Amino acid sequence: MSEERKKVRQRRRETLKRMQERERIIQGKKAPGKKVFIVIAVCLLLCAIAGGTVFASRLLENNTSIKIKIAVESQSIVQDEVLQSFVAKAISDTDGDKVINRNTGFTVQDLLDDLNGGIGYQINCDGDGTTEGEFTIHAELDEYMKERVTKEWNDKVQIESEDGELVVKNKYGEWEGNKFKRYDGTYVSDDFIESKGDKYYFDADGNMVTGEIKLGFTTYVFDENGKMVSEVSTLDVDKPMVALTYDDGPGPRTGELLDMLEANAAHATFFMLGQRINDDNGDVLKRMVDIGCEVANHSYSHPQLTTLSEDAIKEEINTTNNKILDKSGVASKIVRPPYGSVNDTVRAVVGVPMIMWSVDTLDWKTKNAKATVDHVMNTVRDGDIILMHDIHDTTIDAAKELIPKLKEAGYQLVTVSELAEARGVPMKAGQSYSEFCK
Repeated sequence: MSEERKKVRQRRRETLKRMQERERIIQGKKAPGKKVFIVIAVCLLLCAIAGGTVFASRLLENNTSIKIKIAVESQSIVQDEVLQSFVAKAISDTDGDKVINRNTGFTVQDLLDDLNGGIGYQINCDGDGTTEGEFTIHAELDEYMKERVTKEWNDKVQIESEDGELVVKNKYGEWEGNKFKRYDGTYVSDDFIESKGDKYYFDADGNMVTGEIKLGFTTYVFDENGKMVSEVSTLDVDKPMVALTYDDGPGPRTGELLDMLEANAAHATFFMLGQRINDDNGDVLKRMVDIGCEVANHSYSHPQLTTLSEDAIKEEINTTNNKILDKSGVASKIVRPPYGSVNDTVRAVVGVPMIMWSVDTLDWKTKNAKATVDHVMNTVRDGDIILMHDIHDTTIDAAKELIPKLKEAGYQLVTVSELAEARGVPMKAGQSYSEFCK
């Protein structure tokens, strides 16, 4: 309220007070005469004229319009973070004392107060915080406010939205040229990333892939901008499948096992010991990757991890991870704890999915090829993870018979990660998995 308006109101209150006091005095002496009524009438008239003059000065002229903006604040979040309530502020360059409605005395300031109290409009946005991108945040008048603008105020008031923007950042990181940098400073490699609804793949060096590549049972095609345009898999998710897994290698005859897998278009997962990975078998690890097998971590020296300190567990896992990446060019994404021994400390420190088994061939104990084959064929079912060790000659000999038999029985031989994906199970860090059945 302006100082002038305050003074007028104060003068009116003081005049009325004096008039009321005078009337009480007169009533105590005698009935008022004509002169008293004339004085009172004149005072009231003067007050009305004074107030009316100020009020008139605050009325909008016929050709004047008020422009009000509802300025919506912008917001920036990472995908899946909690989206904060949208906020807006109503502003105008018109004097707040200007009267919009002569009958009610409704002013510009009154309207601003209503709008800043959230009355008369809603804030809308197409983004909900789950999809990466930039989204407009817009203030939209409700029907009641629209009616007031057109009918009550005869379109003298213009209320517009000064839009804000909701920026939803990728949950994993951000682009850096043709690479994708995670928020922890590392670069994505040998993995997919979804950005603004499109899917991209990055090779072992972290470079975005274009053209055609084959990963496991699936052939992917990417356009010149790296966006995936098609994927065709030879894996039938409706047919039975199992994951052959081999521990403690690489062994002296692991190369022969790879020959059999490749000849039968079969894949397997190799949980390797860091102390067995060296320059002499580096080409074996590269070949595992080339034929669609999965390289994975089985610790460095095969200790029972639950008996170690956090630092010792990290040393066992990280040293082996580094060796696998160095020799194969691909990072290990899963771990098989030695002896299947796990506790809360192991879960927290390992930091990736941990793979157990549903079929234990005991090949390390029997060291009998036939016993290994018979045990698998007599117990196997769709979704099983089968445990064997490629450091034993008898296990390699068993593979020559076991792999063709499993295929003849209708099983597709896949890696652990392929099996989980085919069964629609997103593996989570720190959790253990022993099978992926339908």
